[in-house]
Amino acid sequence: NWLVRRYGAAADSLDPDRHILAVPGTKETLYFLAQLLTPATNADGNQPLALLPNPAYMVYEGAGVMAGAKLHYLPATAETGFLPDLEAIPAEVMDRAAFMYLCTPSNPEGAAADLAYLKRALELARTHDFVLIADECYADVYLGETPPDGAVQAANGDFSNLIICHSLSKRSNAAGLRAGFIAGDPALIAKFRRLRSYGAAVMPLPLVAAATALWNDDDHAAEIRAGYRTRFETAHHILQDATDWQIPAV
Repeated sequence: NWLVRRYGAAADSLDPDRHILAVPGTKETLYFLAQLLTPATNADGNQPLALLPNPAYMVYEGAGVMAGAKLHYLPATAETGFLPDLEAIPAEVMDRAAFMYLCTPSNPEGAAADLAYLKRALELARTHDFVLIADECYADVYLGETPPDGAVQAANGDFSNLIICHSLSKRSNAAGLRAGFIAGDPALIAKFRRLRSYGAAVMPLPLVAAATALWNDDDHAAEIRAGYRTRFETAHHILQDATDWQIPAV
């Protein structure tokens, strides 16, 4: 319901049993996805690559290394709009990639990919046969009035080569609840469900019920956003004359 409400996704494009899986937060999910998606070697015998923005959430690095992938960093700086420059990634790098982490809105920069960017990222994933892992844990944390675009819009009903990660930790300030979900490629969702059935605990039903209530309520998320705006205004007042810093564009 939240994906339909938040992104305008067609209700009939998402089968909860095939396209969506509840997870106990996305930290372990981002880690486990790397283990699932990284082969021992590529077909040509080369070590697979994990593509990740730089700077980024430290779990991306650890997950890639422990999955046996070679890390390939994609600069996300002021010069690139604080997101990886997709057109600057060499084709031979993408051919070796097992997956790419893309955080949007990004942590720590606060840049949000627009729909054209997300469509291009997904197009490249399919062309070069890697999986785009869209980490959208900050999807409901934005300073403006217009919510950022999401990968579910870019997919437009075709979720091949795509896994989208969402969490209540930031949206609802419910980090201790350990609740989120992934959505995307049904074949990958099925494989991930099997991996978790052997390697991780299931979510207790009371926590699932609490998470459902939070996903179904947008008012508290708006209140939390207002709190973020106040903090950014305070930080700007303190830091504007002391250092070169920017308020996130999102």
